[in-house]
Amino acid sequence: MKIILDPELQMTNIVGIRNFILAGKSIWTLQSKATNKHYTYRCRLFDETKDKPIIQKIWWIDILASGGKFEYLARLKNGEVHVKRGTAVTKPVESVDWFLRRVWHQHDEVLQQVNFFHANLCGRCGRTLTTPESVKLGIGPECIKKGVLL
Repeated sequence: MKIILDPELQMTNIVGIRNFILAGKSIWTLQSKATNKHYTYRCRLFDETKDKPIIQKIWWIDILASGGKFEYLARLKNGEVHVKRGTAVTKPVESVDWFLRRVWHQHDEVLQQVNFFHANLCGRCGRTLTTPESVKLGIGPECIKKGVLL
């Protein structure tokens, strides 16, 4: 997977970012404003929890590893990141933990330290976004109708 940090794909609204990440099949990149270092993650809703209240839902967090494949990193439940057992506490692990805890509680000051980019794929279904409005939101027009906003 080729990552493009295109300003057109940058999101700056914390509620929109939260909704995008938790939509079910989101792929996104965090870029440090201080160092320009970036990491790409995928957040997938655990299907068996899709009909539960948000505080009981579980998302799998993967990281884009060398070779262009995603590897399981952690799970997210009720704003808490639980890192895979045996995973070293590296900068990408610290970054996603720090970011997701703040996004969950909609602390928009987090965006003073990082840039957030989506991968031009719908956060809910994973299809390529084609309309200007869907690119801005990170969610396609059909998925918006299905009520992905939390």
